[in-house]
Amino acid sequence: MADNEGGLSKANIPKLDDSNFLPWSMRMKAHLRHKGLLKYISEVPAILAGAAAEAVNKKHTETIDILMNYMSETAFKEIIRLKSGTRSSVVTP
Repeated sequence: MADNEGGLSKANIPKLDDSNFLPWSMRMKAHLRHKGLLKYISEVPAILAGAAAEAVNKKHTETIDILMNYMSETAFKEIIRLKSGTRSSVVTP
């Protein structure tokens, strides 16, 4: 698989689950840094318009795709629960 195919490379990153947040986080940050995408999860986005906004949105979309592809179904469901305002103890950073 090519490095840019579907936003994934052959990175050695396990899927995030309820027992591996720290190693997953460290590897994911290194992977996103390598791809030039770390700032899309660690910095407050600037207010942009036009082509600049479209370019940033494309990078955000790529970053989200990578994160979701390295996440177990359990972790994904926990994020949905957190976004909806309910909380369980599956994934805690």
